Amino acid sequence: MKKFGLMLLLSAMLAACSDEENLGSQEVQADQDEVMVIKQIGKLYFPDGHGDVQFIFERDAVDIQVFAENLSIEQTYTITLEKADGGVTFGPKENVKITAGKIVGQTTFRPNANGELFVSMMNPNRMFEGDEEMRVIVQSEKDAEDSLQSKPFILQPRK
Repeated sequence: MKKFGLMLLLSAMLAACSDEENLGSQEVQADQDEVMVIKQIGKLYFPDGHGDVQFIFERDAVDIQVFAENLSIEQTYTITLEKADGGVTFGPKENVKITAGKIVGQTTFRPNANGELFVSMMNPNRMFEGDEEMRVIVQSEKDAEDSLQSKPFILQPRK
């Protein structure tokens, strides 16, 4: 019976996680134990359709996933979550997950052969406290004109 309950719980969790329209939180009952399944996702696009930034809210952190395309394969880039009082640069290698492209040094990324970067980094919720505007910037190390910049946004993770 316990195996059946566990399978039921896992099936319910997978169904909740695969539902694109289901944002927010959901409670699932299984064998008298209550489990909270949280799925909250936000997304913004870079101008001219050259990629996007996705925010996946977890309990104590926000996974910021940056996908940039049409980048020069000859250049290296930094990815920064910028605020008025500074910001956070993606890196080092231990703090990021790279799906497309590669890291060069501690905080510099080189696009893949198709000119794409796909990098994610977990950031603690405390970074987003207050009503401060932020933006995500993918900036070339050598050519300041070769950059992508999101529109300003305010991110307020659920507490």
